[in-house]
Amino acid sequence: LSATTPSTSSGIDPGAGSRSVTGSCNAQVESFLRTASLPSHRAHPLLRSISSALYHSEGFPSLHASSSRRSPGNDSNTIRTPGLPIICRPCFDIGPEGLARAYVEGPNPLAVVLCENRLQAQSDVEEALVHELVHVYDAAVRGFDLSNCDDLARSEVRAAREAECYAPPLSRMTTSIGGIEPSSWWIRRCIKQSAAQATTNIFEVEGKRCVQRVFEKALGDGMPWATNMDDKEKKKDDMCISDR
Repeated sequence: LSATTPSTSSGIDPGAGSRSVTGSCNAQVESFLRTASLPSHRAHPLLRSISSALYHSEGFPSLHASSSRRSPGNDSNTIRTPGLPIICRPCFDIGPEGLARAYVEGPNPLAVVLCENRLQAQSDVEEALVHELVHVYDAAVRGFDLSNCDDLARSEVRAAREAECYAPPLSRMTTSIGGIEPSSWWIRRCIKQSAAQATTNIFEVEGKRCVQRVFEKALGDGMPWATNMDDKEKKKDDMCISDR
């Protein structure tokens, strides 16, 4: 996640000759949005909540997906979709986008930027989009301040849990050995490492401490999937993460 619009004042322009890549990225985004519009898709609650929040908030423009080198508003190939702006463009190797596959620009307006030069397969694009949509949901729907270390850490834990560290529930159903569920241990480790790395990219000194401080609370935060946050059994079924 990038909390601010990345600097483009220096560095080699990675966009030269990349229009075919942009086309592929746009097609992958469109494919994701088509499948995510189905109620059975796990990203559906995110998109539904985000669209509702942004459409009813002042200061947010009409929502779209676009391809752009640097100025999405001027792109004549804008594709209208029921979501926030999702922009495919090459990313630089310096600044806040230096290590990112995707990031959120904002806050006025919020937009998801996909680094098309670092995303190849459809699965890569979908994973990156789910990760960033969690951030947008946390900021736009729940009021997280992503410029605050604890709020960012909490959102990074949630995003990692649903994206790069996500595993379908059936794949997590393993036999307990010595009171520890192996898959749950791996998931927790993956989430914590990913969230710490992402938070430290913005908060170099305190990032890891912020993740440690909010980790358990964030791990059990199942919104918007868990409608009853007091129902511990439901959370355990939905998240399939054990604290034993």
